[in-house]
Amino acid sequence: MDNTLLNDLQDFTVSEVDVRHPYRTLPTPTSIRILDVLPSDLNRDGCIQASFKVADLNDLPTYCALSYTWDNPRTVMPLDEDIEIDKQAMKRKYDIFCDGTRITIPANCHLFLVKLQSLKKAAEMPGVNQTGLTMEILQYIWIDSICINQESKAERSSQVRIMDRIYRQAQVVLVWLGPPDSLTSDAMRVFLLLSKEVSPEKARKMRNFRITNPNSYKAMEIPFIGMEKWEAVYAFLMRSWFFRAWTVQEVAVARERIFMCGSMLISWDTLCAVMQFFFSSSWLFQLQGHVLICIGNSAKQVAVDTRERTGPPAVNENLSLNLGAKEEESKSKTHFARLRAETVMRDGPYTVDAFGKIMQITLDLSQVSSDQWENRGTTLPLQPILSELSASLTTLPEDQIYAFLGLVPNASWHGLTIDYTRPVQQTYLQATWATIRATKTLRILSRVEDRAQRRIHDIPSWVPDFSVPANPIFYDRCEEGWGIQNDPPQSNFYASAQGSVFSLQSEDELQNFIQAEGIYYATINGSGRYGIHCLHELDPLMDIIATLPSDYLWRTLIADNDNSSGGRNLPAPESCGKAFFRMVKKHLFSLRNDVIKLGSRLPESYDEFRQADAKFKRDFDIYTRLNDPDFEDLLDGHRAMISTFEKLSSPESADLLASFSDAFSRKLNQTWNDLVSEGFEQYGSTAVDWFFNKQSVGRKLFSTDKNSIGMGPKSAAIGDEIWMIASTKVPYVLRLVSPAKYELVGEAFVHGIMYGEAWREKQTLRQSITLV
Repeated sequence: MDNTLLNDLQDFTVSEVDVRHPYRTLPTPTSIRILDVLPSDLNRDGCIQASFKVADLNDLPTYCALSYTWDNPRTVMPLDEDIEIDKQAMKRKYDIFCDGTRITIPANCHLFLVKLQSLKKAAEMPGVNQTGLTMEILQYIWIDSICINQESKAERSSQVRIMDRIYRQAQVVLVWLGPPDSLTSDAMRVFLLLSKEVSPEKARKMRNFRITNPNSYKAMEIPFIGMEKWEAVYAFLMRSWFFRAWTVQEVAVARERIFMCGSMLISWDTLCAVMQFFFSSSWLFQLQGHVLICIGNSAKQVAVDTRERTGPPAVNENLSLNLGAKEEESKSKTHFARLRAETVMRDGPYTVDAFGKIMQITLDLSQVSSDQWENRGTTLPLQPILSELSASLTTLPEDQIYAFLGLVPNASWHGLTIDYTRPVQQTYLQATWATIRATKTLRILSRVEDRAQRRIHDIPSWVPDFSVPANPIFYDRCEEGWGIQNDPPQSNFYASAQGSVFSLQSEDELQNFIQAEGIYYATINGSGRYGIHCLHELDPLMDIIATLPSDYLWRTLIADNDNSSGGRNLPAPESCGKAFFRMVKKHLFSLRNDVIKLGSRLPESYDEFRQADAKFKRDFDIYTRLNDPDFEDLLDGHRAMISTFEKLSSPESADLLASFSDAFSRKLNQTWNDLVSEGFEQYGSTAVDWFFNKQSVGRKLFSTDKNSIGMGPKSAAIGDEIWMIASTKVPYVLRLVSPAKYELVGEAFVHGIMYGEAWREKQTLRQSITLV
């Protein structure tokens, strides 16, 4: 944290004087309070002085609005800082005087007000002000923690109803990311370099390059960027603001946005250019994976090296655009991150691409005309927003709904009222019915998470717990309503209940049950799990998998969707199948090499050799039943090695096996090189692993009594039924609780029925059921 700002915090303490009530009732539903922060030389008893002005949004007042996080603004920080000290500093509360009355505010908000006083002073000095922010714009600012009476649930509810207008009408939205630290300058320099020097075309060429390879930077014609600089970028993009639910709306609807990290300013366009680079180059996951590994290594290194250290790690203070051109890739391989993780990352799938989601939603909204927005009949599905941003941080579970309502027209959530006084269960039920009403479908059923993940109880099985992050990614995210001017063709979406509709009866609304029509398909009779490092867990399903065409398994694992480039591509091309089998072979190579290495040290490595050999045989047996028998020579070599091993009777004969191992290893390497020359590297092994594993995380494979396989929620059990439900796009796993009454377990993928095949065939079997 910047020392000046830390000192600023320490200069202010919370007074023990009784706080008078500073808020008067707002006169109209569209009224807001805006804050005038007075110059620092008018501070009283060390406290900032300010005054309220009540304004009506219908009168188009001039003001700016603040977007920030109430909590600690950082989730990772340099190794030379103490996490606990920083936590305690950011947990403090500070007083300001507003119209002579004390108001207590969070530490991060106070840090911003100190900086705002400097901004306002600079705005009055021609030639000094480099921000373009005038005193007219900065004089009044709207800040939620100050301008809303947080003690009044009624006022909070009223102000949240107009929150999108507050940010939409502000002349500028100031995004406060918190104070800088020793990493921030490096991150800013990388941002400027990538945004100015790397075109989208150059970025796309990086898809087959590694982030640690100096040749990557030569190809882009920019200086080498060492991993310590990339770690600074990671730390910046992992600041808490990027994960806060309310910030999405605050910047997405804004006229203009300025990002502030202490005194450093960065434009929206620069951040967007950097994120576009990450998406085009596919370096995002390389960065994420590298840093997480290095953070772990650094923690171990700190534990064993504490005695040897004479001071904190050195920080590169050079801010020129030469970002370490003389560094070598070998340094990156042994590099320990200069970061440590904060515990805010503990509860969800928070990744470095959070800003990319904000950027995409903002771009999507920019395609919606004001006429479309104001038309009472226009709706944009709320479901994809609730799914895509489900990992966003909120203090209250209701805000997982309320924070995103300003991103869609009012017609998209007609019938949902914003009310912090009612139970959250009622809010989630009301939001579900509002979504059903707006879309005229039951596709919101796909937002229902695995029941083992539920945090909010006492809600019907078919009502989502919106407080649970969407992990895994849902098969049906209802996203085709977005991108208004460029809707993808309907053929690019699943259609298991093809052409069917849902009729909403007005008397059904807000009931705890829902009447639906559907067609029963099959009953689950077995289950297994997929993981590239645990192929043997497919064994319970192999009797069925072995009878199916070779593409059934890999298409099921990725839901027949090639979204490796971020879009939707149904059905997946055959290249995905080739990538899958090559990934399996690479795994087998790794296991086989373990056997070879241990075999070269026989007989002393007898037990380890046997364990490694058993693991290889177990996974290789699964592979030979996946209908891709290209590697019979590998099995033959394996048998030959075992035969040699079993003939060993003395330590001297270990040399024979070692020699055999060397020759066999050379053969494996040549086979691997042949695979590479066939094009395996075009997929990128890390990307392939992620691509096939992301859809299976949080799910299980199952088999049915129809001799089919599918993927469904972990809570799916033998005896559960697979149904196609009218007006939906994917099948669902249902659990019978009484005749014609079912609980929803979750959505499913069943290869062979995803495009309406079974729905068309079984129309006469359509029946009414009740979801409870």
